[in-house]
Amino acid sequence: MALRHGWDRRYALVCAAVAAIGCGGGSPRVDATEKLDSKPALSRETKSPPSKPAKEVPPPPRQIPRVLATVADAEAKAAEIWAASGKTFDCGCTYTAQMKSVRASCGYKTRANEELAYRVDITHVVPAKAFGAHRECWSSELCVREDGSRFGGVECCRQRDPEFSAMERDLHNLVPMIAELAADRSDFRFGDVDGEARLYGLCDVEVDPQAKIVEPLPQLRGDIARIYLYMSHVYGQGGGMQLDPGEEALYELWHVEDPPDAWELERDAAIAAIQGVRNALIVPGQGGAAAEPGARTDAKARTDVKARADAKARTDAKARTDAKAPTDAKQPAPTPINIPKDG
Repeated sequence: MALRHGWDRRYALVCAAVAAIGCGGGSPRVDATEKLDSKPALSRETKSPPSKPAKEVPPPPRQIPRVLATVADAEAKAAEIWAASGKTFDCGCTYTAQMKSVRASCGYKTRANEELAYRVDITHVVPAKAFGAHRECWSSELCVREDGSRFGGVECCRQRDPEFSAMERDLHNLVPMIAELAADRSDFRFGDVDGEARLYGLCDVEVDPQAKIVEPLPQLRGDIARIYLYMSHVYGQGGGMQLDPGEEALYELWHVEDPPDAWELERDAAIAAIQGVRNALIVPGQGGAAAEPGARTDAKARTDVKARADAKARTDAKARTDAKAPTDAKQPAPTPINIPKDG
């Protein structure tokens, strides 16, 4: 009995010490309901697995033209196609089967070189420098001649860069021009020239050698624009040729203002029969597997393009003014246009 009494006493003291928890009959416990209440409620809604984002379908690759084997082949074929027109691209002068211009047909006046003024050459609208100068084969001497000397530029790119070689032979970019005017144009870009004298008689082409700008005949602006936009569209994905925003805006405007004529459609069809690719700006929806170039013809887009072109024209005008500003009180003599010697 004494042992039982001692145990009961100790038990009573322990219960008094932990009265806040409770005693008797078992260990302290928390009601199961309280445990559940202390945890955040779990949603009973069935969660569906996250949906996978829709897989983007890449646009079809642009169709690369089946160009002819050599530059000489391409130039010969271009001459054959243009014989159906019988007029030069630049001034609309008629010319003979021997590629001699009939200057009386268009009022062309020799500027400096009689021989070049009578000769008609097949040349590029988009100059080789525009799609070649940024390439390593152009700027570095990657190629080696038989004598061990190294070289770059056009000849090296023809050997080392298949894309450049294809662009150089694309028939869409090859047209007949009076050799003198082609030499004066050089690799200058197209744009508006203010206040320049007409140096070629009735042929309304103006060349500003200081600003390096050529202003073409109004009726040729759309043709030029569609060639530039075509070349940028077909070859631009791999960095082959990129137009800056100002150029693109100007060419989009020219494309809208000067739509394709019957000869441009005929020429495009003849080229497509050889190369397999039409210019989608001339025949919408027929420019190969890819979407058409980004030219737009709706009213809102036309206003936007016009605004960008006007801004570009203002920038060009300022550049021309700066280029012509004299560095001292005496006005410098105008820069002559260098004409390469034939042969």
